[in-house]
Amino acid sequence: MQLQAYWNKAVSLEEYIEEHKQQVAANRASGLNQSDDYIRYTKLNYARLKRSLKSVELTVALKEALKKVTEPINLLVITETWCGDSAQNLAPLARIEEASENISVKVVERDKNLELIDSYLTNGGRAIPKVVAFNKAGDELFTWGPRPAKAQEMVLAWKNTPEPKDTYDEFSIKLQNWYNKNKGVETLNEVAKLLETTN
Repeated sequence: MQLQAYWNKAVSLEEYIEEHKQQVAANRASGLNQSDDYIRYTKLNYARLKRSLKSVELTVALKEALKKVTEPINLLVITETWCGDSAQNLAPLARIEEASENISVKVVERDKNLELIDSYLTNGGRAIPKVVAFNKAGDELFTWGPRPAKAQEMVLAWKNTPEPKDTYDEFSIKLQNWYNKNKGVETLNEVAKLLETTN
């Protein structure tokens, strides 16, 4: 897997957010699916992303982990703008990049890079966001995603609940409420633990 090649065609977080804004204005979504639902999710997620960028602050664990990062680390995020989990997890990654001169974050679209996401499947699925960390030599250091463990537990519990159960939209509201209350803490602390493994 030539991670550097994907990195070279990825965009910065700032560019990704601007592209997201333009998609909302153009009434479209990223990726292959341009259904009404995906366009609606794209609009919702832009609002969620902007809100989470204002609310997420670095945790103590993350600050401590960053002190030990002395070599450059690239965090390549595989995602799409219609993804609700991405809307909440990009803000923690943005805070990490801002806080460390050794960490860079870039974003690449899943649907335009299926060979990449197919190397990082979650339970056999192309779940996003997926973060792949690698060093300047191109060696993979760790992966994270598609969501914090507690959020993943919520998703699996919903999927395994027999009918009748909440619709996807009903469950999605509950999941987003969890994210809003958590303010990126779980994501930051999980990434902190992973960064510790690179020392």
